[in-house]
Amino acid sequence: MGQLTLHPFDPSVLFLLSGPREIGKTTFLKFMLEQTEGQRITRAGVISPAVFANGQKIGIDLTEVKTGITKRLANRREARIEGILTGRWTFIPEVMEWGNQILAASTPCDLLFVDELGPIELERGEGWQNGVHALSSNMYQIAIAVIRPELIEKATSLWPSARQVAITQKNGTEYSKLSCEILSNLK
Repeated sequence: MGQLTLHPFDPSVLFLLSGPREIGKTTFLKFMLEQTEGQRITRAGVISPAVFANGQKIGIDLTEVKTGITKRLANRREARIEGILTGRWTFIPEVMEWGNQILAASTPCDLLFVDELGPIELERGEGWQNGVHALSSNMYQIAIAVIRPELIEKATSLWPSARQVAITQKNGTEYSKLSCEILSNLK
């Protein structure tokens, strides 16, 4: 009996989605999920929606694209020093690992979401390394990775053929145009 061999999609297209903090990058990814709902497209990966209370961003959730299961990923950093830390956030190690497991099993797929790769992954070499590997695998038709503007240069050194796209405003018209541009790459 033969062994199943997975082959990269030819061609796969990676989009590096960037823009200022809280401009709507994850909102755009949610829009993309809605646009592809019910289509014969395999969707995988993770998105990281912000959690607000009284108009203030207090946390970040992690949602698995395939199932919609959501868990709290990070809380605003306080004086206590436990978990995986950045300047503003304390990440919950168990949920980071859960996200890494999701990303390890996310390919092959038609449409891959990795929201987001930040300093933990691109500067420290920690965090969602399975997301980095999934993006490098080309085992998708289209991948969208959210990258902070200050890390775009690092990301383009890892994926020189990636296409850079920027969210400049929270706007349904911009989301529709960008979504059509990205989805036109599906075969």
